[in-house]
Amino acid sequence: MSLQTKAVNLYSSSDLKTTSDDHVASVVQKLGYKPDYSHEYLRLTLGYLAVAAAGATFYMDYYVGFVQMQTYIAIAVAVYGVLTFAYNVLLWYVERGLVVKAKKGDDILTIRTNTPKATPVYKVTIGSSKGTHTVEGQFNDWFDPYGFIVYPKFEAFLTEAISKKQK
Repeated sequence: MSLQTKAVNLYSSSDLKTTSDDHVASVVQKLGYKPDYSHEYLRLTLGYLAVAAAGATFYMDYYVGFVQMQTYIAIAVAVYGVLTFAYNVLLWYVERGLVVKAKKGDDILTIRTNTPKATPVYKVTIGSSKGTHTVEGQFNDWFDPYGFIVYPKFEAFLTEAISKKQK
């Protein structure tokens, strides 16, 4: 069951990677894993708290005045900076390349993907409590000549990669 409705450019490794990444979650769900949204919740929380700090700064400055609230505004700006820094660290280091995080019982599955620049290689790093391993595949193994993903081939590639993790 492909989610793709439009052909991708077969000469764009970025488009091929994005289309492949879009289909990873459906393969993982077919294997019985449930999505884990903890990273998304943390990202949303940090973002909303940063917006609240910015809003508080605006409110104090506009309605009370900068001179009377100078100390509180400085604190709110510092809080905003810390929250924004934490948000960016989460994006750059924790979620870098993360496509799916899912659970099945006590096992937490993380799938990260990478495509080296201008190559047709799809690198998949699969991590769990049992260890981490990386597999590589060629995009032309699961894309047809017209730019559409052949879902059963992609599903077989990813299912085999995940089953290697469990051994």
